Amino acid sequence: MIAYVLSVKRGELDRALTFVERSFTLAKQLDNNLRIAFSLYYMALIYSLKGELEDGIKLYEQALQIFKKFNNKFAMANVFNDLAGNFMIKGDLDQALEYIESSIKINNEFGYLHAVANNYDYLIQILIKRGELERAQQRLEEFEKLTNQLKDKSYKLVYLFQKALILKTSARSRDKVKTEDILKHILEDKAISFETAINTLLNLCELLLIELQITNDLSVLEEINSYTAQLLEIAEKSRSYILFAETYFLKGKLALLTLDVKNSRRFLTQAQKIAEKFGLNQLAAKITYEHNNLLEQLSMWENLKETDIDLIERIKLAGLDKQMKNLLQKSAIITAYISQ
Repeated sequence: MIAYVLSVKRGELDRALTFVERSFTLAKQLDNNLRIAFSLYYMALIYSLKGELEDGIKLYEQALQIFKKFNNKFAMANVFNDLAGNFMIKGDLDQALEYIESSIKINNEFGYLHAVANNYDYLIQILIKRGELERAQQRLEEFEKLTNQLKDKSYKLVYLFQKALILKTSARSRDKVKTEDILKHILEDKAISFETAINTLLNLCELLLIELQITNDLSVLEEINSYTAQLLEIAEKSRSYILFAETYFLKGKLALLTLDVKNSRRFLTQAQKIAEKFGLNQLAAKITYEHNNLLEQLSMWENLKETDIDLIERIKLAGLDKQMKNLLQKSAIITAYISQ
């Protein structure tokens, strides 16, 4: 439980790992297999939050084998759900779908309707990523019925978010406008959870980045920056250091669009320090690599101030499209166990 509080509530992942390893050692000394399984589960959670998905998956699978021996269905459903999230981020959508359907089956069997509602969030995202839009729409309709049954406003907002994600796949400009309208409507609702707010803000940033490339209008960048400011506010309130680091990383790339190299370096330095301090080793290494690249290209970025280079080229040079795509791909980890 100390490990849980340190990781989920305080974001101190390295300290959390120390405690969960002590728990694991004690459980082995007591020859208590169920406690061993729970220690493995929380260890898997912490490694996943650190972005070390492969280690997380191995530990989840070890915990799962023990939970199966005890026929602990509730724990099995939780592991299946978390494995689905990890495999979705990895891009192994077949495995992700298999695990989330296993979790839904158990939760439905025992009437854990709130858990089923949480499952649907992953399920619909996985189906969208697989390009199974008709099936995603069917599951969305099922999710709507479930949210009406639960009468929980926060799930209504998750439903609207998933509806927006399906609309977002459309190539039609009017559907893009509808998507943006739905996402902005979600943000205005006081019942919004931190998790839904983060997902909504990230998707709005992506839509506006697309708009920026079409219009070449820098005022769109101001709107993106207002959304990143909201992400930083949520990171502070929820003590989500991965969100802090990822948002500063994004702001470092956005600053290059106005050729503000000084602020870009400042944001990247902030992101790097946070990632290193809180044990986000893979993210820290990635930020260091990008920062070093920027230092090597300083003269190029300074010289661009004397040119008429358009925003599309700046976005390409900054690698912003890739950055945004990676950020959305990792949103399942960023929003996992956000402290409300």
